[in-house]
Amino acid sequence: MQRETPAADAAEGLRRWASGEPLVRHLRTVLPALAEAGDRPGLFVDAAATPWIDVEGDLRVSVLRLWSVAIDGSRTLVGQVQATASRDGDRRLRAYVHRPEMFHTEEQAGEDAWFLQVLDAHYERGGAPLALA
Repeated sequence: MQRETPAADAAEGLRRWASGEPLVRHLRTVLPALAEAGDRPGLFVDAAATPWIDVEGDLRVSVLRLWSVAIDGSRTLVGQVQATASRDGDRRLRAYVHRPEMFHTEEQAGEDAWFLQVLDAHYERGGAPLALA
């Protein structure tokens, strides 16, 4: 557990800001929660709070993680949305595609391109068709 510090307070504020962003709201609306997945195959969203990190002076928090659950019940992280705040107070979302078979994570500039890449990773891992809410 991270202790209470000004950075921890800033991280919590960054999480609150990110939760109101359209991408985060939409994903939490259309994808079922990982906590409810059980062994059911599909693409799920995990929005549990994770520890913040400092990267070269930028505060980062993982806001959402997208998990592919295959028909055999195996789970693979395929996407992530981070919120970042720079020293000058600029805030933005950063979207990443995870490709575990290549030990590779890459940031995507556009939300649409990012989500298509996440879907590709999901289906490459044997993910089941989506059942959107």
